[in-house]
This record gives sequence, structure tokens and C-alpha cells, in this order.
Amino acid sequence: STSSCFGAAPPGTADRSQTQIRLAYRGWLSHDIVTSITDILLKEWLGYDVIIVDASSASTSTWGPEIVAGWYDLDMEQWQYQQAAFREYVLRDGSVLDFGPIGFAGRSGMFLAGARSLLTQEPYADYFRFYQDANNALSVGLPQFGETDLKGFLGENFPVCTGMPWCDAGATEGYWTPPQCAGAGTNASDCVEFYMVTPSWDTAYFEQLTLNHNLKAVHGYYGWGLPDLLKERVAAGKPG
Repeated sequence: STSSCFGAAPPGTADRSQTQIRLAYRGWLSHDIVTSITDILLKEWLGYDVIIVDASSASTSTWGPEIVAGWYDLDMEQWQYQQAAFREYVLRDGSVLDFGPIGFAGRSGMFLAGARSLLTQEPYADYFRFYQDANNALSVGLPQFGETDLKGFLGENFPVCTGMPWCDAGATEGYWTPPQCAGAGTNASDCVEFYMVTPSWDTAYFEQLTLNHNLKAVHGYYGWGLPDLLKERVAAGKPG
């Protein structure tokens, strides 16, 4: 018998280069991995012409209209599984196909770099109430707002926090400062800084948690340079 994918030809010998398949690139590690695997299989094994489309700057919530508009054909890891969008594009219109789970589950969260040594020093550093008093976090070396030069770090890419109603302007441009760090009798320098990637990731999710739980933390948005910043802090023995 012959393979339904390869036909009579062995893998890697069929020429399907006249058919182009566009894969969305999102920019986080797990998405990069499954997209790269798919790229290799489609191109090197099945012979298709594969194009990687940079969708990293857009919100993942717009997957429906972007696929329908032909911006890309496949988004290999999609977290925005909203009921309304799924009903519209998958169930009602049939304009987008859902191929099902890719084999692992993801979970959004705030994470501590250098957490092992930090938690040995302060066991409650992974509990949200710990951040309701900025002195707690500052006492174990977590970054104080203003400690990192956001504008200098990003250079020509500053600011990353744009286009969202909560993004600051003026002296704190590039950040989001919650009311508990900007109200009467306090200021942003009294708070720690939470390092973020872009405001379009988990849109407003962690900002709302910070607000609701009265966490004394300003959010700074570092784009794709954030991993390098965290590596620098960990190498210097500083948590982040």
C-alpha cells in the first residue's frame, strides 16, 4: 500500500513547490518549536513551499479574520480559544478548520527568574499577597521601578507599550502604572517592576490581576529583548 500523504514517492521526493503554505510566527518558545517542526515536515518531507509570516506584533485573538483574509494558513499554537470566535469561524462559517490539540497544555502565569534561591530566602515570594507591600519584594532584590533603563534598553524599538488604553504617556511612557503606585501619597518608585513582553499577550489579564489584588507593581514592556534582560539579572545574581 502507499501512504496517503506521500503517494508512491518516498518522503522528501515529491515536488509540491507550486503550492504555498503560510505559517504564523508568534515569537514564544513553544510556538516556535511546533512551527519549526511543521515547517520541516511540510517543506522537507512533503515538498511544499512554506512561508513564515511574522504575526508576533498582533494580538493572537485576531486569528479568525487573519486566517480568513489569507494572512496565513496555519497557526500551530493558539491560546485564544474564545467561544464566540470559535462558533463564528469554525462552527458556523466553516472558514477555519480546527485540527485539535497539539499534544500539550499551556498555562499563563507570572514567573520568578532565579526562583530557587529566592524562595529559599523568602518562601512566600510566589504568593500574591507578598506583592501587596513593595518592601517585601524589594527586600529580596526584586527590581524597583526605575532600576532598569527601559528606554535605553529598547533603543529604537521604544516604546513597546502602545495602542492600549492603559499604556502610560509622559514620564512613564512604555509602562503601565496602576493606581496603587500613582495615587495620593505614593509614586511609581515606591513599587517593584514586573517585566512584561508586549501588552497584546494575555491582553489586560495580568494588568487586571495587579489592579484587583492591589499589587504594588508597575508593568514594564520589554518586547523580544526580555529574555536577554532576565539572563543578565540571573547572571548578576539578581532575581526578576
